[in-house]
Amino acid sequence: MHDVTPGSSGGPSGSPTGKSPAMIWTRSAADLPADRGILDSLAVDVLHVPCLGIERTPDAMARLASAAKPGTRLVFTSQNAVRVFKETCEQAPETWKALTTDASFYTHGKSTAAALMMAFGGDGSAETRVRCVDSRTSEELARELAREKSTPVIWICGEEVAFDLTTVLATHGIDCARVPVYTTTAHPTDNDGRRLTGASLEESRALLARRLRGIKVVICFASPSAVRGWLEFAGNDSALRPGHIAAAVIGPTTARAAASAGFSSVTTCAWPQIADLAALGAQLAGR
Repeated sequence: MHDVTPGSSGGPSGSPTGKSPAMIWTRSAADLPADRGILDSLAVDVLHVPCLGIERTPDAMARLASAAKPGTRLVFTSQNAVRVFKETCEQAPETWKALTTDASFYTHGKSTAAALMMAFGGDGSAETRVRCVDSRTSEELARELAREKSTPVIWICGEEVAFDLTTVLATHGIDCARVPVYTTTAHPTDNDGRRLTGASLEESRALLARRLRGIKVVICFASPSAVRGWLEFAGNDSALRPGHIAAAVIGPTTARAAASAGFSSVTTCAWPQIADLAALGAQLAGR
């Protein structure tokens, strides 16, 4: 049985049934609406335990306005970058117009490409302006961008990134302005994105530990921040500590973080997509 509910209480959402294996999904509360369609298709019980918060960087508007140039290639490497970028620019229509007029949008993730299509599809040109590059990593994306043409790039991303596109592009003489529009905070939250602390954290921790005792558990991580957030959530509860849980991770940087945290096993996606991470977690839980 598969059960996912967003909830508005302080605790984790979803509930394993009986002794069925469970998969824990640690992406943020802000990510859940986009993730729900993926999670609903899985033949495994899913618990959503948000382990990080997403916050807009204070100077995002000023940095976007400074970088704005019509005809630039806008590169996004996460769904959150798309969402926060659009929310930020909608408050400043002139900046939005300057950045998106005649722009092309690039990413290497299917989920991020879908988010771009939704964000910029209003003028009917999204299908020709959004390019999902067939590459596994940001490094491969950078090489593809370098091969295509030399027009400037604005890389819209988070404060914490696994790979710096600007380094590779600079070696090819391509100007790349990196504009972080959000930061991830490694801490557990409720299902409305509010940080769990004190009694609310202890209550949620105890509730989840009771639910998981005696069943097989696989936890999915899409970033090193989520690993750190889970460690804060788990505290000293023996049922939630990494040594008792297998981890499915989206890429090598997150794999290193999970291995360092001491998870009983760490398995990396063959392809770093959110849908592939969910499928891997379900596969491991079902073994």
